[in-house]
Amino acid sequence: MRAVEALDLARLAGTAAAGIARTSLRTQEAVTEAAYTAVEAGVGPAVRPLRLLHRGAVRGIYGCVTLGLRGAAALAGRLAEDRVTGEGTVAESPRTRPVLGALNALAGDRLAAQGSSLAYQLSLRHQGRPVPLEPTALTTTYGVGERRLAVFVHGLVEDETVWTYQAVRRHGDPAMSLGVTLRREFGHLPLFVRYNSGAPIAANGAALARFLDDLVANWPGGVDELLLVGHSMGGLLIHSALALEVLACRDLVTAVITLGAPTDGAPLERLADTVARTAVDIPPATWLADVLDIRSRGIVDLGAPIDPVGYDGTPRHLAVYGSLAPWSHPVTNRLGDGMVPVPVGVPWYGSAPADGGTVVLPGLGHQGLVNHPRVHEAVTAWLRG
Repeated sequence: MRAVEALDLARLAGTAAAGIARTSLRTQEAVTEAAYTAVEAGVGPAVRPLRLLHRGAVRGIYGCVTLGLRGAAALAGRLAEDRVTGEGTVAESPRTRPVLGALNALAGDRLAAQGSSLAYQLSLRHQGRPVPLEPTALTTTYGVGERRLAVFVHGLVEDETVWTYQAVRRHGDPAMSLGVTLRREFGHLPLFVRYNSGAPIAANGAALARFLDDLVANWPGGVDELLLVGHSMGGLLIHSALALEVLACRDLVTAVITLGAPTDGAPLERLADTVARTAVDIPPATWLADVLDIRSRGIVDLGAPIDPVGYDGTPRHLAVYGSLAPWSHPVTNRLGDGMVPVPVGVPWYGSAPADGGTVVLPGLGHQGLVNHPRVHEAVTAWLRG
């Protein structure tokens, strides 16, 4: 862990603790104010001085607690900054990567706005480490001669390691992924990106477009073909990037594959938004509104539909959806893969139709779409068609 990361972690802890104190204050005030209002309706304005005194005392106590928490976190951060001398980073550690991925998903927009070292930047990753988009680094990492590339974009909370999800159980190989299948069957070199999934989807889409253009411009030997694969939010980033006129390498994108992309909007996010707006007007539930309001802009953006524009045959587009149920029914289709519903009117297939379009795979949950053999089969069947 670098010193700057230790300092940013301490600051984050202080902010989180202060947020908890603020939520406790708001909840207590909402409940006590409701009680005082009821009492005042019965006994008249004589209760007002006590009400004001109580309010001031509580705010003073919570103010001192908040300052103390922030001060303690700042002191701990300074001490950590003085003592930590490690060369490795939190983002590169297998132990902390899952936590940091979740942290970016929940608060990545705020971390980026603060310039925190904990905020992910959209980058190419190889074996957990960033690869600069410049010819020497790309040649050293991937060699020369690969002209067909497959770029993989993970979803919310995840990072690039998700593409080997349950690889041993499903494939008997810890390195097995859809990227390995595409390399073996079609000669596409798999490249994996990591990004801040708490940032706005439009901003991440623009960053992905810049990344693709820089990748093509600096790739040793040139690029003949790009295939883009996105899971969940990653699929939305791909749609967003391809919709931008500034994407110079769009003609090189021959195929797009999205796995469980919530193009119609994510129902769970819309539910969270409704609960948050309702809870703020219910005194005992004020804490719930505060908890839900910590959602990042990336999470909030998931609630809005996105139009996958520009697919007029070039590039081809395959959308893969999962369903927890083994059959198609309006009710089970709304449940979908547990996170993303099956779009209305989409026909079901056991594998991808030869002419492309959409495939629904019964019995697969949202995470199951990442690296399941049936997904590999559907994708390869579609690409061969």
